[in-house]
Amino acid sequence: MKKVGSVIFLGLIIFGTALPGFAENRSGALTLSPFVGGYTFDDKQELETSPVFGLRAGYNITEHWGAEALVSYVLTQSNATNLESDVYRYGIDLLYHFTPERQFVPFLAAGLGGITYKTPDSSFEDHSAGVLNFGPGFKYFVADGVALRADIRDLYVPSDSYNNIEYTVGLTFQFGGTKQAAEQVPVAQEPAPAPVVAESAPILIIVPVVVPKTQQYCSILDISFEIDRDTIERREKERLGVLATFMKKYPDTTAVIEGHTDNVGSDSDNLALSQRRAENVVNYLANNEGIARSRLSAVGYGESRPIADNRSEEGKRLNRRIDAVIACATDIEGLKTAPRRVTMALEMEFNTNRADVNSEYREDLRKVANFMKANPSITATVEGHASNQMGTAEQAMQLSSRRAQNVVDYMVKEFGVDRSRLFAQGFGDTRRFAYNTSVEGRKENRRINIIFNYPK
Repeated sequence: MKKVGSVIFLGLIIFGTALPGFAENRSGALTLSPFVGGYTFDDKQELETSPVFGLRAGYNITEHWGAEALVSYVLTQSNATNLESDVYRYGIDLLYHFTPERQFVPFLAAGLGGITYKTPDSSFEDHSAGVLNFGPGFKYFVADGVALRADIRDLYVPSDSYNNIEYTVGLTFQFGGTKQAAEQVPVAQEPAPAPVVAESAPILIIVPVVVPKTQQYCSILDISFEIDRDTIERREKERLGVLATFMKKYPDTTAVIEGHTDNVGSDSDNLALSQRRAENVVNYLANNEGIARSRLSAVGYGESRPIADNRSEEGKRLNRRIDAVIACATDIEGLKTAPRRVTMALEMEFNTNRADVNSEYREDLRKVANFMKANPSITATVEGHASNQMGTAEQAMQLSSRRAQNVVDYMVKEFGVDRSRLFAQGFGDTRRFAYNTSVEGRKENRRINIIFNYPK
């Protein structure tokens, strides 16, 4: 039986490692875990150490918490009577997974159940007793829904006051459960108004597309205000006309109007002033240019996002501004003014704690390279970002820098872009798109931004 169990276990490993991809410990998944290992009996029982075979079946209540039912079998021999006994253990365990979103998932388990000894010799009665168990373990995902697993359990039998030790290895198979959002292909539809986050994090504007996700953002408006004023000057209305022309040409686009101030005055006053500036621009576009309000959002940032030094009058003037950040079309022909900034946000799928560029993004990066070759005067900054899954902020910064540098190296090697026109910069987990409290949010935060820099 020991030889047969070993062959089965080896076959499961070969099958598991043949599956592609990686996954986390998914919420709502059904699990099946065959295992083999060793079983050490307390000396009071005078039973030999023996191999154990068993099966666990469970359900992941959440990403962290799971429950399992199990049954195991041990064939052992008494050192005193030389008789063989069949030993069965059964019960229910509760598991807590510490890092469910990672490839390596340590956990603690505790539970209760029973143990039964059956001896063929009629002079010995079958014996059953209750069992409490506790111990650590880990899962290491080798494929989508398949993980190597190891457990150590201290088995305490209160009625007989002895401890047995069970140590096992095996596989865990996951079926169903909540998968990561990138595995779902969004259905093409009219884009909803861009959600606005009134904090210092970057604005999230999502345009539904098929995987891999790419969004383009254009900031094509940069108008200024007089000191402590929120009224729009006549000369600025001409620039608002350019924005309105663009939005009429591309009726599916939406825009976020950002208001900003210099640092003169209190934080609360500046925040309110910047909000009024943004709302006045929205009102002008809606009332005078005929842009539907459902396509416009206003948000004020006060003095929190300066683009120049507030210690100079020129810097303060530049900071008293409005930006219009719109979901861009693929071209900007027909605009009378060149865009101040074009940002391509590529939601690249990095494996957790990895920086390798996957081949599925070759086509997107090829488009970036072609765009740069067609516009030889522009340069590009490749920004790397990470979620909060690293141990420290410094490690997250290092990982994001490697991701950015790998994208730069890929574009140079694969498409011949001049390295002097590319710059890599890592931001760690300091500029999140979404909250890191969900698998989907952490995935969105593992991204690359490519900023095209136009010459002045």
